[in-house]
Amino acid sequence: MTENTHMTARSSTLDGRNRSYQRGFEPLVRRARGPATALVVALSAMLACDGEPDDSETGEPEDDEQAIAFIETYADIMQAGYLDALTGVATLDIKIDALVEEPSVETLVAAKQAWLSARDPFGWTDVARVNAGPLGEEAADMINAWPIDESFIDYVEGAPNSGIINDLDDYPAITIDVIRQANRAKGPDQVATGYHAIEFVLWGQDMQSDGAGTRPYTDFLVDDDDATADNQERRGTYLKQANKLLAEDLQKQADAWAPGPHSLRDQLLDQPVKESLGSILGAMIDLSEDGLVIANMSMAYDTQDEEYEQSCFSDNTHNDILNGQRGLQNIYFGEYDTIDGVGLAALVVALDPKLDETMRARMSEATAAIIDMGPPFDQAILVRRDRVAAAIAALKQQAATLREIATLLEVELP
Repeated sequence: MTENTHMTARSSTLDGRNRSYQRGFEPLVRRARGPATALVVALSAMLACDGEPDDSETGEPEDDEQAIAFIETYADIMQAGYLDALTGVATLDIKIDALVEEPSVETLVAAKQAWLSARDPFGWTDVARVNAGPLGEEAADMINAWPIDESFIDYVEGAPNSGIINDLDDYPAITIDVIRQANRAKGPDQVATGYHAIEFVLWGQDMQSDGAGTRPYTDFLVDDDDATADNQERRGTYLKQANKLLAEDLQKQADAWAPGPHSLRDQLLDQPVKESLGSILGAMIDLSEDGLVIANMSMAYDTQDEEYEQSCFSDNTHNDILNGQRGLQNIYFGEYDTIDGVGLAALVVALDPKLDETMRARMSEATAAIIDMGPPFDQAILVRRDRVAAAIAALKQQAATLREIATLLEVELP
C-alpha cells in the first residue's frame, strides 16, 4: 500500500479495538435465492458422517463416467454461484438507487445489507478464480481486487478532496468506462472497481474501535443544508456506475460456465479427464493453502495490520474466509441448492473410503476452526491469535489431504 495519511491514522487505532460483528454467524444457515436458487446446506448436516461411506457410493468407477459427472457438477455449481451473485448485485442496484434518490439512515442501512447478502455467493465461487475466468487475473482485478487505497476513490481522514469522486479536472464525468479504465491504472492498490470499491463508498473508512466504517447518509444528500462532504451527487453516481460494472463482469463469468462452444465448462469436458481433475484439484488446493491462508489470513496475522484484511470497511472478512471454505465443501460433496450431483467425494470413496473419511474430518475441522476465530477478524488477529493460528493450521492440513487425493486419482497438479 502507498504511504497515505489515512493508512497511518487507521493503523494508530488498531490497539484496543473490540468491534461488534454486524452479522454474527447467520450465513451458516441462510439460503440465498436467485435464478439458480443457491442453497448452501447447513454445515452440520453437510459434514455429518458416521465414518462409514454409503454402500451406494462404494465400488470402482465405471471408466470415466463418474469423473465426467463430477466435472459437470463442478461447472454447474460455478455457474449457479455466479448467477446467484448476479441476483444479489441486482438487488443491491435497487437499494443503491433508493439510497441515491432519497438518502437516509434507513436507505443506507438497506444498501449495506444488500451488499453483505450479495457478497456471500461470490465467495462460494472463489475456488474457480484459480483455474477459470474468461479474463483470468484481469477478472479478479475487476471484481474482487484488494487491498485498496481508499483515497484513490473518495475523501479520507486528512485528505478531504482526494479521490476520483472529488477530482473534477481529471474525471469530469463518472461513467462505467471511466471507472474501468481507472482501475489500477496508476498502481496496484489504486482499485476503482468491484466489491470492495463499492464497500468503501457505502461504509467509508473503518476508523472505529467498536464497529465497521461509519460513513453518514448525509454524504449522499444533494442541495441540502445537512449535506456532508463535497460532490455528493458524484458520490452517488460513482456508487451506481461501479455496481453496474460489477454486474457486467459477473455476467461474463456466469456466461463462461454455461454450456456452449469455447465455454470453460466445455473446455474442461473436452480435454483429458485427468487433466481436468488436476485443474480442479489444483484450484481447491490453491484456495485452501494460498487464497484462504496466505492472502486472507497469514499476512494480516503476521503483521497484525488490518490493511491486509479483505473486507475491512464492513468488518465482513470472517465471512469471506468462511464462504471460501464453504465453496470447497460444495465441490467435495457435489451439492449446491437444487444441484445434487456427483462430488469429488464419490471418486475418492470408490477407491479409498478411509481417505474420504479423513477428508470429511479435515473439512469439518477447518470449518470449526474458522468459526472459532470469532468475528471480527481484525480483532482476532490481535487478541485471539491462537485461534487464527489454529484455523491456518487446519486449512493447511485440509490442503495436504487434497494432495493425497490427487495422488490417489493419479492426476498431475498444475
